[in-house]
Amino acid sequence: MDASAALIGAPAEGKPRFALLRRFVRSHRRLVAAVMLFSAFVNLLMLTGPLFMLQIYDRILLSRSMPTLAVIFALVSVLFLFMGVLDHLRQQVLGRLAMKLQHALSQPVFRSALAQMHDPVRQAGSVRAQKDLELLQSFLASQVPFAFLDLPWSLVFLGVLVAFHWSYGVFALVAIAVLVVIAVANELSLRAERRELRQALLMSDDFQKSLWQETDTIRGLGLTRNVLGIWYRWLERKLRHQSWISARGGGFTTASKTLRLFFQSAVLALGAVLVLRGQASEGVIIAASIVLGRILAPLDMIIGQWSMIVNVRQSFDSLQHTMDGYEAPPRRTALPAPEGRVAFDKVVVGGSLAKPVLVTGTFAVGPGEVLGVVGPSAAGKTTLLRALVGSAPLLAGDIRFDGASISQWDADALGAHIGYVPQHIALFPGTVRDNIARMAADADDGQVIQAAMRAGVHELIVGLDEGYDTVINPHERALSGGQRQRIALARAFYGDPVAYALDEPNAHLDGLAEGALLRTLGELKADGRTVFLTIQRRSLLPACDKLLVISDGRQVNFGPADEVARQTMNLR
Repeated sequence: MDASAALIGAPAEGKPRFALLRRFVRSHRRLVAAVMLFSAFVNLLMLTGPLFMLQIYDRILLSRSMPTLAVIFALVSVLFLFMGVLDHLRQQVLGRLAMKLQHALSQPVFRSALAQMHDPVRQAGSVRAQKDLELLQSFLASQVPFAFLDLPWSLVFLGVLVAFHWSYGVFALVAIAVLVVIAVANELSLRAERRELRQALLMSDDFQKSLWQETDTIRGLGLTRNVLGIWYRWLERKLRHQSWISARGGGFTTASKTLRLFFQSAVLALGAVLVLRGQASEGVIIAASIVLGRILAPLDMIIGQWSMIVNVRQSFDSLQHTMDGYEAPPRRTALPAPEGRVAFDKVVVGGSLAKPVLVTGTFAVGPGEVLGVVGPSAAGKTTLLRALVGSAPLLAGDIRFDGASISQWDADALGAHIGYVPQHIALFPGTVRDNIARMAADADDGQVIQAAMRAGVHELIVGLDEGYDTVINPHERALSGGQRQRIALARAFYGDPVAYALDEPNAHLDGLAEGALLRTLGELKADGRTVFLTIQRRSLLPACDKLLVISDGRQVNFGPADEVARQTMNLR
């Protein structure tokens, strides 16, 4: 089992926030142990400085021995060299762990997010899942995790202070308590503001993306001022929360840093009192100040980077929520290529069992048949095709290809046998060739051109400046709606699938292109292909052998096209 499967194959344990972390640590025990071991040695070697100070003041200056100084300095130099090497190694190992986390989770997170896009509750988190993962990876590669690794060693340094004198220990505990109170106050006072800021950021970003995608509608309807006003209100809200958090959080950070410097100076005064009373040596004054600084440094780092820590925690929770309940798809036995016999058996799709989006009866379509799916707008026609290609999960019932349930198929393996044209055409960043070839890196050029010719789009493509190598940018409108739909048809034909799910494939086609589509449907029938076709215009009816009528999410009628058309057809 690979790392990604190990991470998502086990059920969630304990609190959701730590389930992913537990599984990742278990999968990379050796690297995690190496980081902790290096951290242990680095922190122990941090005592080199203060102990050297003690030797300088309490032994070497009193004995005035140059050989002793030379030996101790050589030893200190070697120890500092080791500390630098080990500190560098733990940074490298933690950076490697961060890369492994990104590598191990990228595909599972993408698959999980993709599987949950139909769920309105989880959809927003799914869209941002990869960004959450990138933030987590950046955090692990930063210096902040070392503050948490060094924090437990503060107890060791506290013991060293107590060994100097018990009053140093009490002083350190008071300093720690003050900084902890600041950290808690920081979190409690800004928690609500951070939650509001995150919501404002999400809404502002989502609204801005929608503006870029719908520029034609905005300009055509004269909406620029209105939508700009809405976006600006979200922007103002975001900036207001950011300003508040920056001001309040900056105050806590400044207070923490100022107090840490004050405590390091105050401990010098405490040391002076102890020396004057004869309860400590002069060397202890400097050594205690260095040790106290080492105790407070992790707390100071954590408080200073608290905003990043909170963002990472929220991203981790969101990431865990996206992964919650998702399991790696099991390896499916490779089934033989289907012949195109498709059967629906009392399928229920979407919403809930109490209020489904689509309910069908039992019907079947065989090779060489074209099924026209008709009905009014929002009747459930698109949902039926989405269920057929596996993008709309079934609540009940089953869909079978050549007798095998759709659940028995690997999604990519079944998709290779289906030519799908969705209602809303999506072309991906890449060339026209890439899109027709379904983004396959090893696509055969001959099959690409054959698919384009079958879709009647070859001449259109070679008429472009770069032909099949023309780059498609989803944010540009270089291609018309009809061109995009015909390229999508070519993509559906690529690989010569045995079954087709075409959702209003003539919606953006002119009369000439529609005629070519009718001829292509006739060729598919002659080749023994199975075609599901949603229809809103009567022009495609002559190609249909059977009709399925859907109304209000329910199957109303099914049978031979001529008979059903006479009984129930009501197309515009």
